[in-house]
Amino acid sequence: MIKVDHVSIAYGDEAALQDVSLRVARGSTCAIIGASGCGKTTLLYALAGLIRPAFGQITIDGQPLLNVRTRTSLILQDFGLLPWKTVRDNLVFPLRARGLAALDSHNLVNQTLKSLAILDQADKFPGALSGGQRQRVAIGRALVLQPDLLLMDEASSALDAITREHIQQLVLKIWQQNKLTLLLVTHSIEEALFLGQTILVMGRGRIAATITNPWFGQETAADPVSRAALVQTIRRQLHEADV
Repeated sequence: MIKVDHVSIAYGDEAALQDVSLRVARGSTCAIIGASGCGKTTLLYALAGLIRPAFGQITIDGQPLLNVRTRTSLILQDFGLLPWKTVRDNLVFPLRARGLAALDSHNLVNQTLKSLAILDQADKFPGALSGGQRQRVAIGRALVLQPDLLLMDEASSALDAITREHIQQLVLKIWQQNKLTLLLVTHSIEEALFLGQTILVMGRGRIAATITNPWFGQETAADPVSRAALVQTIRRQLHEADV
């Protein structure tokens, strides 16, 4: 579904991505991990169509990516909710902006909120919600657009450990039910292992390693020694990529 061919992006004289190429199959998941400033968020924003590469090309679903795709949804680190709108209106807003009728928007929003177990929060403002509830609203706003590609930028980093685990379980369930293509940026090796069928280790604007993850979707490992060895391998590659 996703092809990135020799993409380079710079901010002024500073290179953010340098000759990056990758492939992501339709319906698969990919976790991107690396130190701050390594280029992982720039890569995600490029895939969202928000940043144009200086060199190279991104192709999604067989079409060159020239603008924002209607079937790509992006969840930001700070959730990106509109604080002056209610939960329901935060989900209605992108639908109405795309021309969906009011009744259709209302029905789709209610269905989405119900599936995320936050329909009872529909008339509250984001500031009255917990971090986990705000994250569910952000996920709902992404899903209401019925995307085939979901991008997540450090989407659970601001949450406490227990809430983070709940959100990770929710994301896995959403992927299983909708068969989305999912790419997530994370600082957490544990999150990468849980949600990434493939793990990309990035450093200094490049992909330093591509790892096929046998522990995808598993909370506990049948072979903890092998899992621990993979964690150590990822740690070493992260260190080497950032040197």
